[in-house]
Amino acid sequence: MTEQSPPTARLKFRGAWIVVVTALLIMSWMMVFGIIAIKRQDEKDIILGAVLILVGVLLFGFMPLGFLVFRSDILLDDYGISRLIFNKNLRSMPWRNVKELRLMTLPTFTSRGLATTFFIDQIEPPKSKKIYFTEEVNDIQMLVDTLNYYIRQYEIPLYTGTRNNKIRLDQIRLSDCIAASKRDIRQ
Repeated sequence: MTEQSPPTARLKFRGAWIVVVTALLIMSWMMVFGIIAIKRQDEKDIILGAVLILVGVLLFGFMPLGFLVFRSDILLDDYGISRLIFNKNLRSMPWRNVKELRLMTLPTFTSRGLATTFFIDQIEPPKSKKIYFTEEVNDIQMLVDTLNYYIRQYEIPLYTGTRNNKIRLDQIRLSDCIAASKRDIRQ
């Protein structure tokens, strides 16, 4: 019998472009209305225009950057788990440094409802280093299968729930993923 080679999965997120395009459109409209208000040269309109431009740039200008980072590719391989943006390693964590993997159901913008979020906590140090992502990937079955392989391989504790109210799981099931379960029912 041949030994199974460690799986590798590179997963991309669905729906990120919708949020980025929407944020850019809102920012554009706020800037247009801000410029129109400033051109009216009334003191109140100038202040309103400046606020619209500032809020548009700060809030909706940085939102696409946040979504690019949060929706960056996930790479699961024999080394560990990594976030990639434009094929550059943004953050990585070796499997031997994974303290636990938690599943939580949280609201999400792109699926217009709830989705399972995967939190991967690192053994100290550094305490704050985490990798997290939602189930909204291009191949949920590959994500579940690959994570289950490495959970068994490295004996990573798996939980569902909050830090203070955790329930131990033996493996991730597709039914643990809310949005994926809804898609399977509809199909």
